[in-house]
Amino acid sequence: MAALRPLQIATAALGLLLAACTTTSSSGVSAPKAGTGIGQASPFLNANLVDVACASTQQCAAVGINFDGAAASAPLTSSTDGGLGWSLDTSAAPAGTKLTSVACGPVGCLSIGRSLAGSLVYRLDPEASSWTAATRPSKDAVAEAVACAAKRFCAVVFHDSTHHFVSTTLNGGSTWSEGGTLPPTAGAVFQLSCDDAFHCLAGGIDAQGSGAVTVTTDGGATWAASNLGTTPANRIWDVACQSHKNCAIVADLSGATTTTILTSQDGGVTFAPPATPWTQVTTPRALSCTAASCVVVGADANGHGAAAVFGSNGLGKLLALTYAPTPLLSVGCSSASRCVGAGLGSLVVLSPSVPKGSQQQGGQFRQ
Repeated sequence: MAALRPLQIATAALGLLLAACTTTSSSGVSAPKAGTGIGQASPFLNANLVDVACASTQQCAAVGINFDGAAASAPLTSSTDGGLGWSLDTSAAPAGTKLTSVACGPVGCLSIGRSLAGSLVYRLDPEASSWTAATRPSKDAVAEAVACAAKRFCAVVFHDSTHHFVSTTLNGGSTWSEGGTLPPTAGAVFQLSCDDAFHCLAGGIDAQGSGAVTVTTDGGATWAASNLGTTPANRIWDVACQSHKNCAIVADLSGATTTTILTSQDGGVTFAPPATPWTQVTTPRALSCTAASCVVVGADANGHGAAAVFGSNGLGKLLALTYAPTPLLSVGCSSASRCVGAGLGSLVVLSPSVPKGSQQQGGQFRQ
């Protein structure tokens, strides 16, 4: 299917809307009030943004694939103020590169992708706006997903002709250590999430094409398949953990008419539907968690972007979005009060407000 080009909006009309419902940051860029989100047309009109990530330092990054294919460089974008303003670096990635995943942490951001020359890894130092090529941990394997956590830890899942394996770095991609292999039943990994240097979840499909999640508690040295319950999953769209105990996944379940959120109280060993279904977002697609809450993004019943925040006890609240014309495909949170969602044609700054009655942190998801 041909790539969809972002919708264009009148700048003057958008300015009136933002002035009516935002406060102004010290940099002069509008920021949303608590419980709302402010969208803007993507400044990168020649590309689909497919992934976004943020660190606690307010550094964010978004990557994607150009409409023009081999004719232009892939977008490597960055923000130093939690997603309010963005800059584009067109010098790092060669023409024809497809960037598929990005992650941010205290060490900066890492993005992975591929070109005709093979897998590529790019590095963005903290508070920087220009990307550089990082050392590739494997020249022949295909990079599938990347995640970063505290204490300068990042991990990348690769696959070659025989297996999936993990490589980890503690210095932003300058040097790498090869970890363990995923179960031989792994087929493809779409998402990787680590809440520290030991505990990570990988989500995707198995060798038979069914949804699958694997978990490690030793930094990727060993991996075990998660139990997703009695209803088979067709695909896992996203994975995230709020703590060593609370985790959540976005899954397509067999026989279901829409995408479903499943939660875990044991760090991803087993998943089940939450006691109160997370249905505020009609079609969820991605999620990001902090110690206080999880934010889910996707589409509403009309196909527009939607976002909701959930506390540790599962209580949810829909955020009021000003401009999100297309479904949000990815989300990254720098704190419990600031996240960024990315769609095909828009970037949406979110200011979640944890629902009243929710435990701020330390509680367990109710199942």
